[in-house]
Amino acid sequence: MNFISIDSQILNTNIDGQALKLYCLLESYCYGDKNDCFPSQNTLAARMHKSIRTIQRYLKTLKDLGLVIIKRRGSTSNLYILPKKLNKKGARNC
Repeated sequence: MNFISIDSQILNTNIDGQALKLYCLLESYCYGDKNDCFPSQNTLAARMHKSIRTIQRYLKTLKDLGLVIIKRRGSTSNLYILPKKLNKKGARNC
């Protein structure tokens, strides 16, 4: 079984349970000292048993709350950067 560690301040944001679940899923892809990951939206949708459109709404929520930075990587997947994890590990170039 895998475990992740998230900043408790995230629970103080106005985030719904499913968006938090997506954040935790993204966090699980950022293992070790990594603060970024690039799973496809298809992969995220399959892992959460949701539609791609629903995943896009959750991603927008996370972005609006400043919990994730989304950068385009082309047509296959985006790069997701988790600033809270970056702040815990110290400054790194994105």
